[in-house]
Amino acid sequence: PGPAVRVGSWALEFPAGDSGSGAGRSVVRFDADDGGTGRVRVRDVSWWWVLPYVLSFYIAHVLRDHRWGVLLRPVRRLRLGRLVVVGAIGAMAVLLLPLRLGEFVRPYLVGRDGVPFASALAACVVERIVDGLAIGSILLVSLAGILAPDAVPGPVAVGAQVVVAVFGAALLALALLARAVRRTGWPGHAGTSAWRRGVHALVQGFMALVDSRAAPVLLLSTVVLWVVNAAGFWCLFQAVGLTPATGSVLTW
Repeated sequence: PGPAVRVGSWALEFPAGDSGSGAGRSVVRFDADDGGTGRVRVRDVSWWWVLPYVLSFYIAHVLRDHRWGVLLRPVRRLRLGRLVVVGAIGAMAVLLLPLRLGEFVRPYLVGRDGVPFASALAACVVERIVDGLAIGSILLVSLAGILAPDAVPGPVAVGAQVVVAVFGAALLALALLARAVRRTGWPGHAGTSAWRRGVHALVQGFMALVDSRAAPVLLLSTVVLWVVNAAGFWCLFQAVGLTPATGSVLTW
């Protein structure tokens, strides 16, 4: 074996040469049994499959930013280019700051474009709830697709159902709230009351859920987003020689 590159308790070992490697392929393989050495051997990774994975990553980023823009449409329309820039900064902040404090960065940044902080933060909440519902639903579909019903561990199946129920109920509650506010006009546009202005701005971030034009786009963009994510991970599996069962790639 050649030199090892250590990262914490892990190591990537690059053999000095491998006559079995073909053009466009590098030395990569993952050994499940490391013999207690804490090493991951890398052989025969097809980097051609990594390229579409990277492409899918960036496509998903743009789709996510576009979807957030759809949630903001009842408040203000923003250019996709602006949304992508704000989304990239926000994603970096989420990774760098603890306790997901980076979630507040995007609402702060779009405040410069005339979007109230409360409205943008409410749109982030809707975004997370929609993704939670999507992930829970994907998990249920994946469990049904790759395992026999009696082979699914009880806690896993129950957990997936609880996730779908909780996020589904939360989304329904926000949609009903937005619908009620639209019908009654509560709490009004503002006057001199700061709390009324704040509540009004907050609820505006939920209005896309009951908007006849925004809601279908929100649903479609979410489906496309997760299909792109699944396709990207399928490409990544192909790169390292894994052959996941049907449906399991969605769970990943």
